[in-house]
Amino acid sequence: MRAFLLALVLLTLPVLSALPGGAAHAAQKGYEWGTDDALFLTGQEVTFSRKTDRGLNILAETVILTPDADVDGDVWIAARRVAMSGKVDGDVSIRSQDALINGEIDGTVTFYGSRL
Repeated sequence: MRAFLLALVLLTLPVLSALPGGAAHAAQKGYEWGTDDALFLTGQEVTFSRKTDRGLNILAETVILTPDADVDGDVWIAARRVAMSGKVDGDVSIRSQDALINGEIDGTVTFYGSRL
């Protein structure tokens, strides 16, 4: 269901970005938007290095969660390459060709890909 919603939102991004002050926030060749309980990021390369008290959903070619990343919720990532440091207080689900996890995860890790 989450993947379907993310795909639906990505299809509406061109419309949202054309609106003045649209719901999608343009940021370094990508977009960031959120709801009360989730943060959504997309772009060619997404680097996340801050604290959030919401779930985190990322769709990108390359995803980097730095040691400063602190997520108080679940993380869902679809990318070609993923590098995770930092802290996640929830479950992590990664769909990726390659992933490196070098951080603290207080939940279950699910990986669909080639190399972990």
